[in-house]
Amino acid sequence: KDIQDMSLLSWAIYPTSQRRFHFLASLDPIALKKTKWKGVPLIHQSITMRLSRGSFEDYHSFEMVLKCGVEHYPDKLGFLFRKYKGKTACEVAIEKFGKDIAMACIRRCIPQSSENPILHHAMASVPNLMTDFIVHFPEATYLRNKYQNNRSLFQAILASGSKTFGTDPYFFMSATDRQIAEKDPFTGVFPFMLAAADSNSDLDGVFTLLRRNPDVIELSRY
Repeated sequence: KDIQDMSLLSWAIYPTSQRRFHFLASLDPIALKKTKWKGVPLIHQSITMRLSRGSFEDYHSFEMVLKCGVEHYPDKLGFLFRKYKGKTACEVAIEKFGKDIAMACIRRCIPQSSENPILHHAMASVPNLMTDFIVHFPEATYLRNKYQNNRSLFQAILASGSKTFGTDPYFFMSATDRQIAEKDPFTGVFPFMLAAADSNSDLDGVFTLLRRNPDVIELSRY
C-alpha cells in the first residue's frame, strides 16, 4: 500500500534506479496501473520527464516502465495505449522521441515471440499508426486476439469502422473467402454486419462483402 500511497514508482522512475523500480513493481504490480504523479499516469510520466542523472537518454525511462508494464500486464501491453488528456502513451512517445526511436523502444519491449495482439490494440486506439505498427510487428498480422474470443485482425478492423470501401477498396476486395464467411467470435455476426453496424455504416463495403458471398444472408438468420 505504501508503494501506491507514496508514489514510490514515480520516485524510482530513473534508469539509474532500474533495480529498485522492478523490485517495487514486483511487490505491488497494481502500482504500475494506479501510480500518478500530479495526476499524470506513470507511463506518461516516463515520457514527459527530463532526465538529469547519468548519461541516459530520455527514452530509457519510457522503455524501462513499458517493459515492466508488459511483464506484469501483457493483456494491456504495459498501458502503451492508455490515454491521458486525449493522447495515448504511444502517441506522446512518438511526439517526444520521434517515430523511429519510439517504435524501436516498443519493439524491444514486445519481442517477436510475444502472442500479444498488438495490431488489434493499435487498430482500436491509434488506427492512423497502423502502417507503422505492421512494419515493426509483421508477425502479429495473423495473430488472433485471445482477449476477445480469438477475434482476427480483419474482424477487428471491420468492427473499428476505420475502413470504408471509398477510402480503401483493396481491403474489401483482398479479403479471403474464409474471412468473409467467418462470424466474428466477439460479436457473433458476419463481416457484412460488422461493416453495417457502425452509426456511419459503409453501404458500399457491405454490398461488396455480400456480393462476394451472398449465402451469408441466409446463414445469418440462424
